[in-house]
Amino acid sequence: MSRAAARKAEMGRLVVCLATYCDTQDVTIPLQFFVHQRSASLNLPKGSKAGLLGFCRPPDMPTDLQALLFIRYELGGRMFEITTKDEDPVCLPSPGAVYVGLASLRS
Repeated sequence: MSRAAARKAEMGRLVVCLATYCDTQDVTIPLQFFVHQRSASLNLPKGSKAGLLGFCRPPDMPTDLQALLFIRYELGGRMFEITTKDEDPVCLPSPGAVYVGLASLRS
C-alpha cells in the first residue's frame, strides 16, 4: 500500500489494498479510482466489469467461464475481503465481506 493510501486509511476512508479481475489482472488502482471518498464507499453497477476503465476480460478466457472480481479493502483500520461474480453489482463497504483482521497486522 502506498503512503497516500495508508494516510487515507488512517482517516477512515475506504482504501482498495488489492483487487484482481479474472484471477490474473491486477485492478487495484483502477478500482480505487471508483471509490467515493466523501462517503467512504464504492459502487459499481450490475453488469460486466470488462468495459470499465482498467478492466478487460482475457481474450483466451473461455466465454462460459465466470469472471470473478476479488477485492481486499481497508476501512477504519480493519481489513475485509470479498469476491463477486462479474455481472453482480459491487457495493462497499459490504455486509457480505469477510473481516480478515486489523489492517496494522496485515502486510
